[in-house]
Amino acid sequence: GWAAGMVRAMAAKGYISGRLNDRFEPKANITRAEAVKILDNMIKAFYHKAGTYSVSTLGSVVINCTGVELKNVAITGDLFITENVGEGVVTLNDVTVGGNVYVMGGGTKSINLRGNTRLGRVYHEKTGDAAVKYSVPPPAAIDSLYVPRGTAPVEYEGALKTMLLSCTNQSIKLTNATVGTILADAPGIRLFTDANTNINTGHINYDFQMLGDGIFSTVSLQ
Repeated sequence: GWAAGMVRAMAAKGYISGRLNDRFEPKANITRAEAVKILDNMIKAFYHKAGTYSVSTLGSVVINCTGVELKNVAITGDLFITENVGEGVVTLNDVTVGGNVYVMGGGTKSINLRGNTRLGRVYHEKTGDAAVKYSVPPPAAIDSLYVPRGTAPVEYEGALKTMLLSCTNQSIKLTNATVGTILADAPGIRLFTDANTNINTGHINYDFQMLGDGIFSTVSLQ
């Protein structure tokens, strides 16, 4: 069926398992106990009070309020920064995440990476008109930042390997940024840059507006 791939992926991560003989029953009702078990399998740490936490986690982590700092933490699963962070602040100091990072909350002083924090795939999922700022001074870095359709504006400062933009009429602001590649795969994107921003390669597939003093070393137009 249409969900077979997602079921296999969740089973591979240990989030779900079958019933008798490990058989999945997609047409059966899920019980409350099964729902609780799935959540327990997926989420190993849930932070809902401001503070500094230094507990490494075998599994996924949820940050559900502003004022949370993770320090010297290794997360083997995914990291979720939820809508309940609001326009508040989250700090990741010497943090590694084995899975993906999903950012659904934050404001213009919000997502702060410090020390040797290194994130692989970050999915910018916040909606609305209020921008989210990612502050990533070296040696901290993000490998890939995905900005899909319908999401809030992005501000970025620091090191980034790849930014993938599929957001129509999106606003992106780069300051003091060093970016390896930008892929603009939607129309109406507006990129604001300062003189301290350098972008190695741009792949531009639609109409695109660049404002400011930043530099592209190489640009390919489709």
